[in-house]
Amino acid sequence: ESIRGPISTFWKIEDGYFTLKVKIPPGSSATVFIPQSDPGKIWLDDKLIGTSILVTDILLTKDRISFKIGSGEYYFRASFPE
Repeated sequence: ESIRGPISTFWKIEDGYFTLKVKIPPGSSATVFIPQSDPGKIWLDDKLIGTSILVTDILLTKDRISFKIGSGEYYFRASFPE
């Protein structure tokens, strides 16, 4: 819960994929962390995150990626590293 409304997340790992559903209330933003360091293996709906205008400030580390999103509902899918 936030001052602007509910924030929700749901994630799972299944069949070699990490999936994440995120809901951010109007007028808010969030930083998302995904356990995959290759942006070519992470999708927002049916687009790679690097090609989406909804994703900004992408930062890569050895074992994860982080980025910012605005308000809305999102569905991310990433190949889960073995």
